[in-house]
Amino acid sequence: MLTNGLIAADDKVFVSQEVEFDSVSPGVKLAATLLKPVNVTKPPLYVLVTGSGPQDRDEQLLGKKPFKALAEYLGRRGIATLRYDDRGVASSTGDFSAASTFDFSKDALGAVKYARTLNGFSSVGMIGHSEGGIVTSIVANECQCIDHAILLGSPAIRYGELVLDQITSIMQAQGAAPAQIETALTIQKQLVAKAVEHDDPLVAQKEAAKILEGVGIPASAAMAKAGELTSNWMHTFLRIDPAEYLKNINIPFLMLYGELDMQVSDELNFDVAQKVTDAVNNDQVAVRVLPKMNHLFQTAVTGQISEYATLPEDMSEDAMAVMAEWIIKQKQ
Repeated sequence: MLTNGLIAADDKVFVSQEVEFDSVSPGVKLAATLLKPVNVTKPPLYVLVTGSGPQDRDEQLLGKKPFKALAEYLGRRGIATLRYDDRGVASSTGDFSAASTFDFSKDALGAVKYARTLNGFSSVGMIGHSEGGIVTSIVANECQCIDHAILLGSPAIRYGELVLDQITSIMQAQGAAPAQIETALTIQKQLVAKAVEHDDPLVAQKEAAKILEGVGIPASAAMAKAGELTSNWMHTFLRIDPAEYLKNINIPFLMLYGELDMQVSDELNFDVAQKVTDAVNNDQVAVRVLPKMNHLFQTAVTGQISEYATLPEDMSEDAMAVMAEWIIKQKQ
C-alpha cells in the first residue's frame, strides 16, 4: 500500500516514497522505502535484504547506512530499489527475536510479491547482504518470481565453519597467543556440534552449557551463553548449508566478496562459491573479489569491525558501480 507523499529527491534524479506490504508470514507488516529514478522508462526494481541482526531499511550500523547509499547510487544510475525495515524493527511489525532465517525469507518473499504488483518496472531482482544473501538464495529456490540477484559478502559455507574464522581473526587482531586461539576454537567446535546434534534447542542449550561449565564458567552464566547459541535463529542458521541453495539458483546472479572482509572471508568462501556455481548449468553467474573492501563494502585498511565507523564511506562507490554495471548489462 502506498502512503502519502514523496520523501526525498536528489536534484529530481530519483524520488522516494513510503510504502508498506505484508510478509508471507501472517501478521507481519513491513515498512519500506520505494526509490524510483525520474524520467526512466520501466527501470529494473531490486529488493534489498539486510544481513544478520535487527536492522532498519538503511542497514544502519555504527553510524553507517550502506543500503541508503546503495539505493541512492542505483537511483542515480536508473535503477529502482525497495528496502524495508526488518520485522520488529523501526516501523515494521512482528517479533524479530523469535524469527529464523526462514522467517526472514518469508519477509523477503513478501517484498518480492509486493514488487511484482507494482506497475512501471521491467524486472524484479534482489540484492542480499551477508545473511541477506542466503535469504535471497532461499527465495530464488522457492519462487520463480525474481529475474536477477546479487549476493554481497554472502556465506557459501556453513556458519559453524565461518564462525571459527571470525574468532581467529578477532583474537589475532587482539594479540591473543596461538594457544589461546586454539583453545577458543576447540570450545567453539564442541558448542556447534552440540547445537547441530540436537533437534530440541533446550536439550542443545543444556548440553552446550555443560561444556562451558567444564571450562570454569558458572552454571547460570553458562546456561545464558549457551542460550545465545541455541536460540531459534542460531539453531536454524547453524544447520543451513548455503551451497545447497546456491547450486539450485537458475537465474543470472552475481556474488561479490571483499578482499578484506573479516566476517565472511573471501579465502574461505570464494573457492566454494566458484566450485558450486561452476558445477551448475548456469553460465550467467559471476563470482568476484573486490580489492580492499570490507564486509560493508567500504574501502578499508584492515577490514576489522572496529574500523567500520572510522571510514568515510557508507559503501564504496567502486563496489556500487560494479553492481550497477552488472544490473545494466542484464537489461541489454
